[in-house]
Amino acid sequence: MMLPFHGGTSAFHAHPFDKSSVFNVGDEVLVIYYEPPGTVFVDELPDVLKAAR
Repeated sequence: MMLPFHGGTSAFHAHPFDKSSVFNVGDEVLVIYYEPPGTVFVDELPDVLKAAR
């Protein structure tokens, strides 16, 4: 996944936080955990954050 990070955009390997969810290209997700150097664990974006956009 591509994330704004440290003033630029960086690529990260993304894995579902619950180890079973599937996300499609273009889905907005919430980063739950960052594991250096370049892995993030993600979950579905909550409705409250979708409404804030």
